[in-house]
Amino acid sequence: MLLANLSFFEHKTQTSNMKIQPYSQPGPGLPGTSSGTKPAKKLSWFLTTAGRRTTLGLGLLAGTAGFCLQYIPNTFLIDKYCSIYKMYKGIKEIEVEQKFVDLGDEVMEKLGFHKVDKKLYRYFTAYGFDTLHLGSAYSKYGVLVGVPSNFYFNSKADVDANKITVAGEPIQSKSEPEAKEKLIASLVLSDKAKAFALGVQIYEANTMKLYNDSIAPGASIGAYYALSTHFNKKLRGYARPLSFRVFLYTLLGTFVTGMYFFLRDLTTHMREKEADQKVGAISLELAEGGVEYYSKILERNKALRKLMGSKGESLFTFAGNANTLILTPNVPITQRLKACQDQLKKLIENPNLIEVNKAPEKATRRMAPMRMDDDAAKIQEETAKLNE
Repeated sequence: MLLANLSFFEHKTQTSNMKIQPYSQPGPGLPGTSSGTKPAKKLSWFLTTAGRRTTLGLGLLAGTAGFCLQYIPNTFLIDKYCSIYKMYKGIKEIEVEQKFVDLGDEVMEKLGFHKVDKKLYRYFTAYGFDTLHLGSAYSKYGVLVGVPSNFYFNSKADVDANKITVAGEPIQSKSEPEAKEKLIASLVLSDKAKAFALGVQIYEANTMKLYNDSIAPGASIGAYYALSTHFNKKLRGYARPLSFRVFLYTLLGTFVTGMYFFLRDLTTHMREKEADQKVGAISLELAEGGVEYYSKILERNKALRKLMGSKGESLFTFAGNANTLILTPNVPITQRLKACQDQLKKLIENPNLIEVNKAPEKATRRMAPMRMDDDAAKIQEETAKLNE
């Protein structure tokens, strides 16, 4: 009996010291793991705090770069940027004639520009047959207005056909004599058409165009980042598969990009239409110049379309407008011509509109231009008084 009790006590003690091991069977892929458990999924680096901060930094960097790419060449580096568009004879740039400076000053006088604002504008001879401007009148670095080379032609006799090339070949080698004659005729403009073209560039440079174009890319990138973050949180995108986030980012990117180009084209069209209307309304002569200027551009584009063959057909429509697929960065020339024709008709019927539409002279609160003559101090003093 005593031996039996002792034996029972030893058995109980051994049982209490034993650790019960759960039954397990090695899994098929990883030895030592149970078949009912899965290895933890590794979190993507982009979903971590460091990854999100890095993404935000890259977004800010891209937005800043978009701003600088538009702003810096039109301000700090405007003179170097201008060298891309200048026309050269050998290694020497062609100086602009005083005649075009006087035309620009005359238009600014009729638009009511203050004399400080006039100091912000300079002129250069531009390569090609289109007017352009660089910079902004709201910047102390001023504006550079490009005078195209064909503005120096006063008649067809001044046009040297041997120096005009189309698609890399002189137009003399082309076999369409009628198209060649129309092209040469379209390059010769009257002084009123030249004054109108310069006036449009002067007016556009006197708007917030530079700042709108500079801020828009950065604002679009910021909007894209904000929308992506918002919808990721609202739709629990960080917990969903990568394919869901790729689809979301693609959808939002397409939306933001579309809105950017839509708003860019919309503001450009509004600015161009306003410039045509304001410049054409200051005198009957300039209104006639606007009709002539856009008529000649259409004639030129039609001639180029014929001379350039299949490439010309891809660049210009039958009516002479720039050929575009979806986006229209600029107002079609046919529309600008129609608007100038309507305005000319109104001014002929009611000459009093010329005085009504004339812009009043204004004082400026902008930064004084960097390049002034000897009476800079006097001009700045007068401006300060007017601002007060």
